[in-house]
Amino acid sequence: MDTLDIALRLGAATLVGVGLGLNRDLHGKPTGVRTLGLVCLGSALAVLSIHAVSGTDASRVIQGIVTGALLSEIAKVITYMG
Repeated sequence: MDTLDIALRLGAATLVGVGLGLNRDLHGKPTGVRTLGLVCLGSALAVLSIHAVSGTDASRVIQGIVTGALLSEIAKVITYMG
């Protein structure tokens, strides 16, 4: 992967996060543009760095990211209900 490809992938991930955050901001939700933009950027950076270092499939990293996001949402629901 060259530098342009990495920059495009990270930029696309950030734009997707910003788009999701903008939608949440427009609906009055607490997690907004900056938070989701940075989360998507960090997730993409983690996947790309593991792939670059080991050269293997990064599915375990993706599984960890999804698990962490789900646990975060579960904690929010429990906090809201309790």
